[in-house]
Amino acid sequence: MVCVAWTFLKTHAASLEVARDEIQFVFPGKRALHLSLTNSSSDSSDIKISTRLYQASSSTLMPVGEIQPWKTVAISGRATVSETVVFEAPDVRAPTAFVLRLYGQEQESLGQKRFFVYPFGLMSELSKLPLNSKIGILDPRGIFRPSLAQVKLEISIRCAENLLHRDSLHLPVTTEPNL
Repeated sequence: MVCVAWTFLKTHAASLEVARDEIQFVFPGKRALHLSLTNSSSDSSDIKISTRLYQASSSTLMPVGEIQPWKTVAISGRATVSETVVFEAPDVRAPTAFVLRLYGQEQESLGQKRFFVYPFGLMSELSKLPLNSKIGILDPRGIFRPSLAQVKLEISIRCAENLLHRDSLHLPVTTEPNL
C-alpha cells in the first residue's frame, strides 16, 4: 500500500513541468517571475512545490540560498497554468544569470526558470551626457524604470511614436545580454 501511494505521488509530480518561455530581466530586490506550469498527465493533481535560487555560469549552477517552500499548485489534466513567484533578487555588479529551480514533494526537479539580474547603476553613464541631450529609450515593459530612477537627468516619458527625433540619441535594447 505504501509503495503504491509513493508511486502515485512520484508519477503525478513527474507529470508537472515548467514550460520554456521567454527569459526575464529584473533588478535587485523583491521581484516577481512569471512562469507556466504544464501537467502532461490526463489526471488532475495537487503538488506541493518548493523553489531554490542558483547563480548560473556557462557550465555550473551555484546555490544562492536554501530550498524554500512556495505553494501547492492544483492543476487539471493536460492543462497549463500561469503562476508568479515572488523572490528576493540579489544585488549584482554586472548583468548576472540566475536560475530558479522548482522541486516537487520528493525534492525531484520539476524544471527551472532562467532570468538575468541587472545592477541598478546600469544607466549611470547617461548622467555624463550634456544636460541638453535628448535620449530615446524604447522600454514598453518598463524593464529599465528602476535603473533610470537613479540617473540624475530630467527624463520625460513619451509614446514610442514621439521618440524618433532627428536630434535624439537612440540606444538599442537587445533581449539577450552579452556575457
